[in-house]
Amino acid sequence: MHAMTASQTLVESAASALTTAPSTKWGLCCWDCSEEMVADFPDQANWNYDYRLFPNSDYPYDLAAQQGNEFIPMLNLPWKVQLTQVMGNFCSGVDPSVKIGNYSGKTYPQCTMEQVEAALMIGEGAADYEWLMGFNEPWTHIDGAVTATAWAQWIQPLGAKYDLKMLSPTMNVANIQWTADFFMGCVDQANAEFPCDYTTISAISIHDYVCQSSKVNQRYAPGTGQFYT
Repeated sequence: MHAMTASQTLVESAASALTTAPSTKWGLCCWDCSEEMVADFPDQANWNYDYRLFPNSDYPYDLAAQQGNEFIPMLNLPWKVQLTQVMGNFCSGVDPSVKIGNYSGKTYPQCTMEQVEAALMIGEGAADYEWLMGFNEPWTHIDGAVTATAWAQWIQPLGAKYDLKMLSPTMNVANIQWTADFFMGCVDQANAEFPCDYTTISAISIHDYVCQSSKVNQRYAPGTGQFYT
């Protein structure tokens, strides 16, 4: 038996607050989801996303509805939020005057909540959304505590206002410390200007690029997997 660190304890505590039923949902990721793409997975995929808060302008609403393929909005990068279906219209959910970790790309004007809400409402299916996906791989540029700040400022209010279940920022299976830092940062900011509450997270997103069956079982096997909750 070994003693758990505070970070490990917090991550396990956060995981235990989430649903314990294993998911059977398979998703489709496509930047511009076409009718052909959706039609190719009539029985496999029952949700899809495109890294944006809204679907593309020619998204096949009718076919997706017929197949029970739900579009799930995503606030992809806290420092680069796409506001319209026309590329190039972005804002930043973090202070543009402050350097964002190791990010060295273009900076954008500060977002307003009204702009982000308007982006979420683009598309005829917006009123039926059930989920909101958190930031995609934020660990590549910013640390967990900074991500917790952006989460509390943007994701949490959107989820609460529109009664959406929230999917965590994507965690990296190879960097559990970042995950711990995110949850610790959230706890530390419970009484901040934008209070962070990790119990509002309905499910945890993990990116894992190892396809060996032994690794999959080690990490996700029901009841025994490292990341099974």
